[in-house]
This record gives sequence, C-alpha cells and structure tokens, in this order.
Amino acid sequence: MVDPTGKSFLSYRRSRADEAALLIAAQHLYGIPTWQDIADLDTGLTARQITDALDSPGTANAVLWITPDVRDSSFMQKIEVPRILDRADSGDGFFEVTVAAGGLDYERAAATLDPRLSLHDLRLRNLMQAKTDPITEAFASEVARRVLKQRLKAAHRFHPSGAPLQLRLSTWSTDGPMPGNELMLDWRSHFNGRLAPASVWRSKLLPALTDLVETVGTQAPERRIEASGKFSFAAALALGSAFRQTGRVRLDVSQDSRDGSAQLWSVYSRREAVPLAIQSRDDTLDSEDLAVLVSIIVGPKETENDLALSRAALPKFRGIVQIANTSGVPLVVNRPEEAADIAWQVRDAIHEAITRFHPIGTIHLFVAAPVALAVLMGQLFNTLPAVQVYEHVRGASPGPYQPALWLDPSNS
Repeated sequence: MVDPTGKSFLSYRRSRADEAALLIAAQHLYGIPTWQDIADLDTGLTARQITDALDSPGTANAVLWITPDVRDSSFMQKIEVPRILDRADSGDGFFEVTVAAGGLDYERAAATLDPRLSLHDLRLRNLMQAKTDPITEAFASEVARRVLKQRLKAAHRFHPSGAPLQLRLSTWSTDGPMPGNELMLDWRSHFNGRLAPASVWRSKLLPALTDLVETVGTQAPERRIEASGKFSFAAALALGSAFRQTGRVRLDVSQDSRDGSAQLWSVYSRREAVPLAIQSRDDTLDSEDLAVLVSIIVGPKETENDLALSRAALPKFRGIVQIANTSGVPLVVNRPEEAADIAWQVRDAIHEAITRFHPIGTIHLFVAAPVALAVLMGQLFNTLPAVQVYEHVRGASPGPYQPALWLDPSNS
C-alpha cells in the first residue's frame, strides 16, 4: 500500500517550467512534499528513475498536467501518463489530480492522449480545468488544495483511530521530506532569515494556514496534530493562532527538553504553577497601543533594553506590560505543564491590561521564549484585538526588534 505521507509527483512538459514552479511552490506552502524531475533526478537512466519513482510506495500521488504539447511527448504518452492512471485505478491508495491546462477544455485534454498507448479516457475522470493560460498563483493554490484534501483523506483512512497527524514546519532550515509527516510545510523560500514580507503573510502564509485547519477538520475529523520543525517566532504565533484552543482541531507542539529528548507541549495540559512577575505601567496617555514584553529565556532587563534600543521605530504605547519569571534571570521550562501555565498566565495578563488601559487598538508583542511556547500563546489569542508580532534580529537598525507579523485574531 502507498505511504500517504509520501511525495507528490509532478508530470508535465518542461516547456511549462514556469507553471510547474508555481505548482511545486503551492504544494510546499500547503505541506505537500514533491517529486520533480529537475530537482530529484540523479545521474543515470532518466526513464528508470522516473518509473521507479512512480512505482514507489513512497510516492503518494501525482499531479498530471495536461497541456497541448503533451501530444508530442512520447515520454509522457508512453511512460508517465499510463503509469499514473493505471496506478490511480489500482486501489493501492495512490491518487492522481489531472488538470486540463494550456487552454484545453475536457474534450481537447482527452484528445491529447494517443489511444494506441493508453486505454484511459480522461473524459471519464474528475479533471480540473485551468481558466487562464498560463495559470496564476491562485489556480496553483487550488490544485494544491485538491491534493491536500485527498492526501488528508487518505491519511485518515490509513491511520488507526486516534492516531495523530504529523505536521512539520520549516521557515529557515529543513531536514528534507521526512516519511511519517503528513504535512511538510516548507516556507523557506518566503523568508529572509527570521522575516517574511507582510504581503506574503497576508496573501499566502496566513490563508494557507486557514485552509489547512479547515481541511484537517473536514477530511480527518477528530484527529489531533503534532507539530515540530525549525521555524521563526512569528510563524509559531501564526501556527498557534490558526489552530486556536477553541477550534475543532487540536494541535500540540514538540519541544526539545534539556536532555535532548522531545516533549509534547499542549495548551490543553494540566497546569503546573510557574511563579511569574507581572508588572503594568502607564507610558503615553495619547496612545491606544499596548506593549507586552514576555521574558522567559532572558532576564527582563535585557528585554527592556532591547525595547529601548528599538523605540525610535516603534509607535507610542498607552501602557507597557512586563511578564517575567520572579528570579529575574532566564527560566528553563522543564515540563509541558509549566509551558501550559505560562501561556495561560500571559493570556490572562494581556486581558487584564486591556481592561486597565481601555480602549486598546493594537497589542505589540515582544517575546523571548521557547518557540513551542509561542505556539501555545498563539492558541489563546482568539479574543484579542490586532497583534503586531516582533522578531529579535541581532544587529538590526534602529534596534533589534523588527516587525514580523500582523495578526487580527478576533476577525480571523
């Protein structure tokens, strides 16, 4: 049987390389690892490697990109197309998403296949049709969502009842496709270091997370998600905000412990009290913005100093809330129960500050904490007003805190 966490094979003509690049990027955005000739072929016989990939249990599906020039491709006609359609009909769990593109409608797409080489009639299959030639990023995302839907449906059928789905998110580093992860969100191309442009967050990354949560909820109901990876603080907040604590899909996150083993941190865990010092102070009366400083892995003075260095590029604040451990030095979070308690304390402190400094326009969030804790914090943001998230970027000017992500949890 097919491994439902395997790769998505892209079958296309190289004359359509620009469209192929959009299809690969869209699938990576939605967590689907891919196989493409220009990226995955080694030296040696091309035909053998492609047939091996198409026959492999580690290939979960194929995207079959039918354009007018497929008619002239003996390789696609004789090898790729028949193998893909035969395997999709074999019942081993492999599926195909076939698209009529390049200006083709369903009839003309079916006519591109040589009837002497394949018994399959594309008119009898559930094809997608591209409305423009060439395609847009929006249509590439439609294709990726179709693949995601069928991928999660297959994973839900494959796994025993109650088994979690694995999500791995990468914004700055990746271990490559890893079998066992149903969702491999490879966002590295959208980031420069810790930061992604605001337009990319708005048009691609946040919508992808919204679609992902909805698709998991409909195709794999009652499954919880276990998240891991190497990702920025802003991405952690976005991930948590998408999988909110009040939503229908539960997400837990992996965090390395001091001994190198992985722990699952969960906002749903029983809380184990962690003493935190919470201080609020007035700053500027003619502002409606609130600064929230969370100092867990550094002392509160370090966070305050970095904020002071960044103030020239920041707005005025109505109030400033400092949340830190009572010792005044970096805190090691040893247990999931401690992480859950800190996340809830941060949430409660923000709500109390909103009441005290009412009305509040935007919350400006400056956090030095384990990235897994940021996921838990984001899961509790659903009732907050707009949140401007900052990343700590060493050596940046005019200060280390740089705006990284704008969230509007109450309207998402």
